[in-house]
Amino acid sequence: MQPWKAIILVGCIIGACQPKDAPRAADPRTVSACMAAEHSHDDYLLVTKCEPLGPTRTFHGTWFVGFEMSVFRMDYSGIPADLGNPFDQYWIVVPMSLDRRVHARDAVGPSAYQVTFQGREALLPKRPGEKLIVADRMLALRAVSMNSKIPSPPG
Repeated sequence: MQPWKAIILVGCIIGACQPKDAPRAADPRTVSACMAAEHSHDDYLLVTKCEPLGPTRTFHGTWFVGFEMSVFRMDYSGIPADLGNPFDQYWIVVPMSLDRRVHARDAVGPSAYQVTFQGREALLPKRPGEKLIVADRMLALRAVSMNSKIPSPPG
């Protein structure tokens, strides 16, 4: 075998040729090292590059956006939208262009959107009750009214 063919083969075996939906190693130290090596403030780029993610699927629910808040409640469609139980939620990470667009509206307070998107769930466990989901492709986004009583974050 020619040396360059061996290099390509080894590169493919260790992950360079994996498809987009192939899970990465679920080692928290590897993820932390990957994120520390990146000099980006783009959460979507960091998570999609460094976190092991499940397969792409379609999600429906409500996305709550506010200062330091980007939360998704799966299969929830109540109006007015209510943030509800923190154990029934995902932290949601979206591409930077969409993130900027929806956060421009939160200057006047939190907002809520009924959404349908194609995304992937993080495979690494977070703290108890904490889950992460990546929205790769937004299929539907509709602003909805929101319950004005937003619970204070725990802690």
